[in-house]
Amino acid sequence: MLPTLATRRSMELVRTPLREQGQLRKRGLLWLLGIVGGWLVAILVLESQDADRRLLAWFWDGKEWFLAKDFPWTWLYTYGTIPGLLLTIFAFVAWYACLQRPEWHRWRGYWLVIGLSIVLAAGVVVNGLLKEYSGRPRPRQIVEFNGPWPYKPVLAAGIPGRGQSFPCGHCTMGFVFVTGMVFWRPFRKLALAMLGFGLGYGTLISAGRIVQGGHFLSDTFSSLGVLLCTMVVLYHFVLPPPLLENRPVKLSRRFGMQVGGGLLLVIAVMIALFLTRRPFYESHQREITIPEVVESLLIQSNLAQEHIQLDYANQGEVRIFLEARGFAVPDSRHHLEIRKTRTANRLTLEFQVRTEGVFSELGQTLLLTIPVAFRNKTRLLDREGIE
Repeated sequence: MLPTLATRRSMELVRTPLREQGQLRKRGLLWLLGIVGGWLVAILVLESQDADRRLLAWFWDGKEWFLAKDFPWTWLYTYGTIPGLLLTIFAFVAWYACLQRPEWHRWRGYWLVIGLSIVLAAGVVVNGLLKEYSGRPRPRQIVEFNGPWPYKPVLAAGIPGRGQSFPCGHCTMGFVFVTGMVFWRPFRKLALAMLGFGLGYGTLISAGRIVQGGHFLSDTFSSLGVLLCTMVVLYHFVLPPPLLENRPVKLSRRFGMQVGGGLLLVIAVMIALFLTRRPFYESHQREITIPEVVESLLIQSNLAQEHIQLDYANQGEVRIFLEARGFAVPDSRHHLEIRKTRTANRLTLEFQVRTEGVFSELGQTLLLTIPVAFRNKTRLLDREGIE
């Protein structure tokens, strides 16, 4: 018995979304293979040429990252993630507005994919998983740039907690505007504008993190790869916006209030996390004149010895430079106290570092430049007073 015309039409309505879903998943799989494959090839090429360290050497003068404190790099480090945060909030607000207005229903899936891509990529995958467990020291933490740890290639196994360089969190928030690619089908001009801005702004923040010695080149474009993979998975496999465009939305008043309340809670949490992860930088510079009768130096600090560097130069005083970098809540403070004690012909210098507030990923380096006459007359004790 042949199916009637009405039955055939009903079967076509069922097959069409299933067929489109299958096509979306195939394209999504190709996108994932292309992104991961391209990333892997780029990493192998960089490692074969030692490009990560060679590029960073251009911005290192042997003692410091000489562009680290210049504009616009310091501004981007402090405020560069704000546009990404605003886009995230706008995406979720736009998604909720699309649920409320029937004429905007078709756009809800696109904004939801943008918001979730940023939260999952930047908040969960990059900062929650990869940075914590990859164990890759930052450039300023490796021995080539006066750090305590050896360089770790991207594909080598690391020690979790020993460095949080891979991938770059700032760069992820800089690249987030590329998620506007989800509008490629319905609104191509918007998609191209967001893609161009995202690539440009993300590249600018990446340059800043490199010249400051905060990240390797491979860290920066890896953050873009994580973001793109997250977006592709959501768009093609989890919440495909093209399939949601014509699907009706049944939103009761009570459910709408619950969704709105949940959205406000999410935004509040995002703002709280943003405020508690503000970039922190502080430096202290001092000089101590050594009396002529002093014949030896004894140095002690509450910092671990791997964070203390001794250098010698033709000068008559001890030059002190303490640098602290990391993340902290607003109004956090970093202090350096120096105690001098002279016993007979020996001068004891005790450096006490003190913090106020809540910090995370706080890296501290104490550089002491000592007169060359004391090269073999200087002792460095650890926090327990043991040499």
